[in-house]
Amino acid sequence: MVSVGIDFGTTNSILAYFEDDRPRVHIPSTGAGAPQIRSAVVLSNQDARATIGSAALLKRRRGGVRLIDRFKLKIGLVSEAEVAAKTFLDTMIDNFKADRGVPDIESLVITVPDQWLREGGQVSYQSLIRICASLRLPIKKVLSEPVSAVSYVSYELAKAGTPFSGHALVYDHGGGTLDLSLVRVDNTQITTIDGGGVGPGETAPGVGGVDYDAAVLAHLKKLGAVARDLDATAQADWLATFEECKISLGGEIDDALTAYLDFERADDLDQPIFDVHGADIRPSTLVTVFDAAIAPPIEKEIAAFRSKHAQIVGHDAVRIVMVGGFSNFCLVRRLVERTFECSGPADPRFQTGLGKTGRSFAVALGACLYAADETRIFESCPVDLAIWMLDENRQRVLVPLLRRGQPISEDGTPHFPDIGIVAPDRAGLHTTRLQLVINHGANEKELTTEFSAADAMPNLDRAARWRIGALVDEKLCAHIVFETDDHERARQKMSIGDLMVRNRNRTKLQ
Repeated sequence: MVSVGIDFGTTNSILAYFEDDRPRVHIPSTGAGAPQIRSAVVLSNQDARATIGSAALLKRRRGGVRLIDRFKLKIGLVSEAEVAAKTFLDTMIDNFKADRGVPDIESLVITVPDQWLREGGQVSYQSLIRICASLRLPIKKVLSEPVSAVSYVSYELAKAGTPFSGHALVYDHGGGTLDLSLVRVDNTQITTIDGGGVGPGETAPGVGGVDYDAAVLAHLKKLGAVARDLDATAQADWLATFEECKISLGGEIDDALTAYLDFERADDLDQPIFDVHGADIRPSTLVTVFDAAIAPPIEKEIAAFRSKHAQIVGHDAVRIVMVGGFSNFCLVRRLVERTFECSGPADPRFQTGLGKTGRSFAVALGACLYAADETRIFESCPVDLAIWMLDENRQRVLVPLLRRGQPISEDGTPHFPDIGIVAPDRAGLHTTRLQLVINHGANEKELTTEFSAADAMPNLDRAARWRIGALVDEKLCAHIVFETDDHERARQKMSIGDLMVRNRNRTKLQ
C-alpha cells in the first residue's frame, strides 16, 4: 500500500508517491523516460483498453480512434470531457500500480486549480469529486494546486534545517489557469487565507500555456508564415509540436530570449530558435505575442491581488513561490520578478529552493506528502456568497451567506442570516425568484445565477415560512441550505455547482 499524489494538469499530469520516508516522482514505463504524462486519451473501437499520454497522441491519425486532449478545461461543462477524465485517471492509476507492483493505493490526493474552489469553478470541482467517487478511488482530498505546492516547499525547507514561518504568495501558472494564493506557513503546517487568478474564458485568448501556444499560431497565420486554412488535425499537430519544442528546448529558448531582451531586442539576436512544420520561431515572435496577449491580464491580476492584501504582500518577509509548467517559461518569470520589483538573484522573497524541475513537480510532490500525513493544511471558506431575495416586506435585499476566509464549520452546521422569506403557497415557491451572487465584494468578479425557490426546494410543497443559509463542507464544496421555520424543521441543501449546472442557460459572468 502506498500514498499517492496526482497533479492533474491541463497539458501534462504527474504522479508522485511517498516511499522510504521521501516523496518521489513516478516515471511511467510506457513513457519516454520522463514523469510528465500528456493529459490526453484515445478511445478506440479496436482496443479494449484506453491509451493515454504521448502514446495517445501517436494514435490520433488512425482510423476508428477518438483523441480527447486538454479535457480538463471542460470538466463539468461537456460530458465527453468527464468520460475522458474518468478514463484517464483510471488508466493512469492502473499503470502506476502495475509499474510499482503494488496491489492497491492506501491514500490518494488529486490537485486542481485554486480557481475551481472559487467563482464558477465549483461546477468543475464538484464534477471531479463525483468522477473520483465513481471510480471508488481512496480519495483523502481534492486539493488546491498552489496550496499543495507550497506544502512541498515548506517540507523541503524543514528537511534542510531552514524551516520557514511566515506568509507565502504562490504564483501557480499552468497550461490552463493562473492561480494566486496567499497562505500562512508554520513549518509544515499551511493555513489558507485567500486566492485569486484567471481561469479559462475570463480573458481573450486566456493566460495559460495552451492559450499562449494558440496565440503564437494565430500571430504566425496573420503574418503568412503559417497557412490560414489549417484543418483541425493539422492545427492540433502544429500546436502539439510547438508545445513539445517549448518544453524540450527550454534552455535554448531561455538563452535566446534573455540575450534578445537584455540587448534591447537587437535585430542580430533575433535568429530562429526552432521551427514548427517550416515556420521559424524567433525571439521577436515569442516576445511580441506574450507582451500583447498574455502579459496585460497577468499584470492586472497581480496588481489587484497585491492591492487587496497590501498589508501582507507588501511586507518584505513574504515568500513568493513560483510553480507550474508555464512558470518555467522565461517571459513569465521575468514578468513576475519585474512586477514584484525583484532586486536580483539574491532577493530573499524568491528564495524557496525550487529550481526548474522543482517548479514543475512541486504540486504532485506536495499532494503525495499530504496523502502520507507528512503535512497539515487548514483551509478557510473559499468563496464570498450572497443572495438577492425578497424580505417579508417584499423588498429586494442582498443577504450575505458566506464570507471568504472565514473558518469552516467542522460539524457541518450551516450559517443562517437573521432574515427569512415567505412563500405563501406552493405557487409562491415557483414565483419567488432568487439570485445567487458569488464574490460580491467591490472589484470582484461576480457570477450570478437566478432560480425559483421551487428549483431548489422541490419537496417543500406546503405553505411555510422558510429561510436560506449556507455551508462549506469538508471537501470545500459550497452549499445553499433551505430550512422551513416550523416545528418540523425540514431541511434541504444544494451545492452551488449543481445549481449552476441546472441553471446554466441563465448563468452569466459579469
